[in-house]
Amino acid sequence: MCGSMRDLVERFHPDLVVFEDVAMQNNAYSLVLLARLQGMLIWLCHTHETEFYIYASSSWRKALKFAQGRGHPRADLKRQAIEFARDTYGLELDEDMADAVSIGSAFITAYLGEETNV
Repeated sequence: MCGSMRDLVERFHPDLVVFEDVAMQNNAYSLVLLARLQGMLIWLCHTHETEFYIYASSSWRKALKFAQGRGHPRADLKRQAIEFARDTYGLELDEDMADAVSIGSAFITAYLGEETNV
């Protein structure tokens, strides 16, 4: 996964990378693994002089007005991202890709002042 991230940054030379912050996981191993991957991505951005923004999951979901909190389990949050990608962009995506599209759209909306369907 680290190699794939490196290859993408070196291939596309992005001006900005936006990614979700690490959140508490069901087990310590998952949390450590995600934190290491996030650290690798931060390092890649620094070494390639690429600006980055780390987005808390609750923040990007709030920016897109997703229903969240008590009564909205993980499956519901993933479903909302899938529906957002489909309804906004006409994309049929798995939950991870739909989350990525949603995170990018939330950033554009909240920080660049653009509409999410750009």
